[in-house]
Amino acid sequence: MLLEPRQWVLPILVFTALLIKFPRRRLVTKQDLAASHYGRSAFGYLVLLYLYMMCSVAWAPELDLSLLKAYDTFLTFGALIVIGLWHLSTDAELFHRAFWKSLVFLTGILMLCALISLGSGRLAVLGGGPNVFARLMFLFAAGCMGLSQRRNFMQLFLAVIAIALVVLSGSRGGMLASAIGALVYLWADRTRISSKLFLVTGGMAVGVLLLFLTPLGNRVYETFSYRIIELTLQDGYTSERDILVEEAIGIWKDYPVCGTGISGWAALKLAADESNSTHPHNLFCELLCEGGVIAVCLLVVTIWKFLQYAIRIHWRLHIPSLACAAMFLVASQFSGDFFDSRGVFICAMLSSFPCSMKARNIAGMTKLTSNHTKVTNSRRFQSAVW
Repeated sequence: MLLEPRQWVLPILVFTALLIKFPRRRLVTKQDLAASHYGRSAFGYLVLLYLYMMCSVAWAPELDLSLLKAYDTFLTFGALIVIGLWHLSTDAELFHRAFWKSLVFLTGILMLCALISLGSGRLAVLGGGPNVFARLMFLFAAGCMGLSQRRNFMQLFLAVIAIALVVLSGSRGGMLASAIGALVYLWADRTRISSKLFLVTGGMAVGVLLLFLTPLGNRVYETFSYRIIELTLQDGYTSERDILVEEAIGIWKDYPVCGTGISGWAALKLAADESNSTHPHNLFCELLCEGGVIAVCLLVVTIWKFLQYAIRIHWRLHIPSLACAAMFLVASQFSGDFFDSRGVFICAMLSSFPCSMKARNIAGMTKLTSNHTKVTNSRRFQSAVW
């Protein structure tokens, strides 16, 4: 149990926050002040959601199961609080950069392990499921593209390899979520049209070469054909997700306002000798079942307030974090439980950090100013000579 990342990531976050510098409120611009109301509201509703779900232990049907899940929820809640404190720190950009570099490094190791251990089945590593592996590979792809200000062929090549591994995972929800995350990345990217064309055309070129000239491409084609075209489009296979949604709605009708309490789905299924799934594999259905209308309303308001906040600070959003938040939100509708959806909230918070994207804009303005100064000085020198 101690080897699980959830057991040691939070202590590391707390340790770094207290050891390096206790977060202090940083100076904000007028745009930040105008948007801060929505940012504080989004974070406040998110805190209420987590506190409410942890307090739902009081009316949960099975105490042991509910305490275990409440503990996982508490770990995520603690991580969100620490990241929120770092958001207010003068060292927020340093923390953000270190966080993403560590994330890309760790997911890169997982990608290397997956390439070494390619087998005949759905791809996953270190005992994790294919759905989780697909999310991690998109994290690597987005993070790799956002590490440096100047994109190069190596970044694009690694990102395409990661997307190919998403397909090899066989996770249809992961494929759809990654596609939507990539669209959000392109839509929110503030670079020039030529840079976007480089991303699209270069990615397509590398993908075509990978698909037709490598054994990995053959496996990607076979996996996509079987999982998407054959299973989904022709056979209409849904992995019983539609049945789980119906069961969740049925449970919600018995507990409409406050829900069954945390881990109530697993407890009721265990009591009825139906252990096919410990959760409905849908974030909204799980909150509707275990937290009732109150939990779903808190989640919807949190997302709405964040969207209002993001619109007002769109000029400095961190694009990879925003794309990953969209990816996690879509993926959480097809697999995983409330704990597995933590990436939605963590990446949403990271997207609003004063990060390298803002530094890129400032660097660009500095470069333009420097060039303008050089031209002006040159003209003055020529005028003096004449």
